[in-house]
Amino acid sequence: MKPAFEYDQLYKLEVIKETKRWMKSAFITRGQFDAISEAYKVLFYHPNLMIRVLLFVATLLGLSGVSGLFFLVFVSAGEDLLAALCVVYGIASFLVLEMLFIKNNHYKSGVTEALLYHACGFTIGGIAGLANFDSVSLVVWTCVLVFSFAAIR
Repeated sequence: MKPAFEYDQLYKLEVIKETKRWMKSAFITRGQFDAISEAYKVLFYHPNLMIRVLLFVATLLGLSGVSGLFFLVFVSAGEDLLAALCVVYGIASFLVLEMLFIKNNHYKSGVTEALLYHACGFTIGGIAGLANFDSVSLVVWTCVLVFSFAAIR
């Protein structure tokens, strides 16, 4: 399985973060930091913490609207079909995360985390719904599989 992010880009991001910390501690000058930043260009969209939190909250609000419409359309479909559609929606959310955001170099941008948690929740909840919330072992094994996949990607 191909990793979600290239190791070279992750290494460059770590170098930039570390040199920024060194510059704040006055170990290196601004000119040295600029030279290192120029040599280690990072392609990721990786905003600061406050922007990440705001993007996370905004993405969750948007996803709650999408999932609300999803439930309004299929509310009369029956519990089993709704649970199966939740699994399909969760897997589709994983695909959207992979194709739209990870391929466009979003790295810990807040959007990727929100969509990942959303996809995990729908997939696990749909499997639990298909089992009528009775089989604890099935839900635990589903959690292990989904969370392992999420950790690997």
